Amino acid sequence: MLLDENWYRLKIGTECAQSTDPVKSLNVSILEDRLLKPILGIEDMRADPRLDYVPGMHGLRGLEERAEEGWRLMIGCYPTSMQEMYAVADNDKVMPPKSIWFDPKVRSGIFLKLR
Repeated sequence: MLLDENWYRLKIGTECAQSTDPVKSLNVSILEDRLLKPILGIEDMRADPRLDYVPGMHGLRGLEERAEEGWRLMIGCYPTSMQEMYAVADNDKVMPPKSIWFDPKVRSGIFLKLR
């Protein structure tokens, strides 16, 4: 987390990381459920003007650039793994907004998991 030009390392508590729900166990969901909604009052992750997303390919430098533009709080999350994405799909659930990034972008937008 980058806050007012200072870097901090956030750790997920064991009570958060032990969810059996594949969506709730994602670090982006924990961030939403524990910080964005209750503390910052952000309810709509897709439309709130206080939120913006930096594609993963820009790395932590992308967050620093946002700070230089005047944004005060930036949080970098670990990339969602393929196993996490499969677990969400296998449970007929939907990934949270902006929780996955593919580069280069695929043209079809359809993914199949062959078993």
